[in-house]
Amino acid sequence: MSTWFVLMSVFAAVNPARVAASLAATQRQERAWPLAVGSVVAASIVVLLGSAANAILEFLDITDETWRIAAGVIAVLAGARHLALRAASPLPPLIAPAHALAPVAFPLLLGPEVVVLALLYGATEPLGRLITASFLAFAAVIAWGRADDGPVNRGIVRLVAALLIAAGIALVVAGIRDV
Repeated sequence: MSTWFVLMSVFAAVNPARVAASLAATQRQERAWPLAVGSVVAASIVVLLGSAANAILEFLDITDETWRIAAGVIAVLAGARHLALRAASPLPPLIAPAHALAPVAFPLLLGPEVVVLALLYGATEPLGRLITASFLAFAAVIAWGRADDGPVNRGIVRLVAALLIAAGIALVVAGIRDV
């Protein structure tokens, strides 16, 4: 896949606008620290998963092509959930330092779509692409995550979810062609 496709699909999977919508119950100034810590933790885990992706897929006895199809299906389903069912589920206010890990790093930032793409791109792309994509996506989370939630933000959530669906379909087609 091209560098732009990797950047776009990781950004769409992380969906910074969805993060802002999910954290609407927490005051804007109180989101900064949990977002920063949660983003660093999530980005580190993405890079760690990418580094170990070949070993993980080999242990599971899954080929790259099969994983590409599976990642595409998961991306389509995750995008459809955010597009059709709800833009984002609001989380309770973040009040404890541990909230940077749960619920921010996991499950908000490290959803299934992010994890499967980290494994896919770790196994099939140069690690630098995954590092760059995760850095940019989680930097966008830190910046955008403090934005107010409203109709425009929720519209962007859905637009980025549609982009994730398109990326997922492209991954499925590429996986089928590779087989």
